Amino acid sequence: MSGFVTAVPVAVGRSVLAPLSLLPSRYQATDVRVGQEASESSPSPSSEKVPPQFTREPLTELLKSVSSLNSYAPHPLIPFGHLQTIYSAVADTVNVDVVHYKRHVLLLPDGGTVAVDISPPEWDDPSSPEEQNRPTVVLNHGLTGGCHETYVRHVIPPLIESGYRCAVVNFRGCGQTPVTSPQMYSAAKTDDLRTGLLWMLQRWKQTEFALIGFSLGANVVAKYLGEEGDSTPVRGGLVLATPFDLKMGSDSLEGSKLYDHKMAGNLAQRIGTAAGALSLDPKLRAPLRRLLDPQGYAKAHPDEVAQRKVKPGSLKWVDDSITRFAGGYSKPYGTFPFDSADDYYNANGSIHFLHNVARPLLCINSDDDPIVPYHILEATWEASKSNPNVALAATRGGGHLGWWEAKGLKGAKKPTRWLGPVAKQWVEQVFQSPIRSGDAEGYKTRNNPWLQGDVETVEEVQYELLSEDEVLDFDFEGGAEAAKAADEADAKLKAELPAILPEVNAEQDGDAAAPTVQDSMARPRHAWLLTPLLSQDVAPLLHPTHHPKFTALKQPSERSLITTGTMYRCRSRPHVGFMELDADSRVAGCGLTFQGGKAIPGQSTDTKGDRIDAKGKKEGWRRGKKSTMGGL
Repeated sequence: MSGFVTAVPVAVGRSVLAPLSLLPSRYQATDVRVGQEASESSPSPSSEKVPPQFTREPLTELLKSVSSLNSYAPHPLIPFGHLQTIYSAVADTVNVDVVHYKRHVLLLPDGGTVAVDISPPEWDDPSSPEEQNRPTVVLNHGLTGGCHETYVRHVIPPLIESGYRCAVVNFRGCGQTPVTSPQMYSAAKTDDLRTGLLWMLQRWKQTEFALIGFSLGANVVAKYLGEEGDSTPVRGGLVLATPFDLKMGSDSLEGSKLYDHKMAGNLAQRIGTAAGALSLDPKLRAPLRRLLDPQGYAKAHPDEVAQRKVKPGSLKWVDDSITRFAGGYSKPYGTFPFDSADDYYNANGSIHFLHNVARPLLCINSDDDPIVPYHILEATWEASKSNPNVALAATRGGGHLGWWEAKGLKGAKKPTRWLGPVAKQWVEQVFQSPIRSGDAEGYKTRNNPWLQGDVETVEEVQYELLSEDEVLDFDFEGGAEAAKAADEADAKLKAELPAILPEVNAEQDGDAAAPTVQDSMARPRHAWLLTPLLSQDVAPLLHPTHHPKFTALKQPSERSLITTGTMYRCRSRPHVGFMELDADSRVAGCGLTFQGGKAIPGQSTDTKGDRIDAKGKKEGWRRGKKSTMGGL
């Protein structure tokens, strides 16, 4: 009863008074807490040394210029966190937040593939002196997202208005990029972000960086900044809806069937889409069987399931089955695998790295986020309060990556997002605030691996371009019916593809002959690295011929091309590096210009789950080949 009584005034305040500007500011203002430099009289609670304040002015002064931070009030029709979160999943903003990208595709030293999408396309030219000096905002999306996500597209236009180039680093297997190594992505995997930054530093040698992360991508950004400390070329960051303590978050999520089921299903679907490629590594076949048939596995191995205490079909089941193996590198390149999902959570929550963040970092969460509950924010504050570079802000309402508001009475009908102005104002402070040491150019030189001689060039690196359909489906016992259904869905999508694909802007820096999405989708290809660059015990190269049932390529004369290129990689981190593929490769929509949310170039008919039409109403069919993913 007491909970109900407490909820009533909150409901009235957030749904009626706040949108009408009648709610007293003390009930609406964002709760902002800024870390303070530790002194001898009040030492840091951490045994680690806390970095000094990076900017000349303290964060409290920088935040005074972020006036929008205290302006949030939930939309009156969706005043609570659950409603805000659910609305985010169904809102169609493709014609509201219009963003165009140009795609670049990188082949990595372990054979993996990562796509980086640049917006606006006209600011992509590396030969322009103006573009060489333009600041760049690098974005990491959420759990199974990509450049098309509504929250990503929402913050980009105001950043562009301020003159900042935006670059979305899509996680492996996301944004219609293929999986071509035994590596997926995870809350722990910061090395692909490092690779994206390395590529950008080669392309725009004078640029400076700010980072923005959303949800899982927020954990990656915050963890990266903590890992790097004062060694990063980045000037500052903004993280939104960060699940700081992964273990606490997992424990809370287990009590929510709605979110746990949905997030587990989305991630399992994403991994299931890549199962054919992942299963080329024999070590991942058993984990994939466990993941893709949770109920069958639980029935066949009841003692093991009972001992591990992980509910089949939950998000923790996904992480316990596959993420703890494929979410990052093993030694000497990383810390994977982990003995359990809990071990993975305990080691990789960004809460454990915030004490070492040496750049201005604004962390914004809501106080009613159903996925990252408020007690996690309290624990995060205790872990970071001695770091003067970290500010935690909790809005009154907003849900998980929602923050939908009504701007006056006219805005009461259709919710709009609040994040854009906040991101713009904070990033302006990150780039414009003087550095405390006055050594702006020095920090850029010290932390640029190209200028420090930490990048080696590897010539004549071989890779093979193969049609995407050369990857055979993951095959495990008892999956024939599911495979048949998925194949029928593929055939249906192929038949309807010309009718449902939107037209895409084909202007590629004035090149009328530039490829279109339709061209690339005719026969997309995957790039398979052939030259070993890392330890094959740790990071084995994959190839479609490794499939247990492989006999021969379907059309080798037409669909296979072995070529060479140049790989650039860090000497100190040999697994961080890239070879940029050209548009002729037809890998993941390389070289295309497209509108985010309308068309996602890449794997075309074989990747399910991403919106592909202008209205965003037509969902791709779930692939989940030879699995029982419907049970997730």
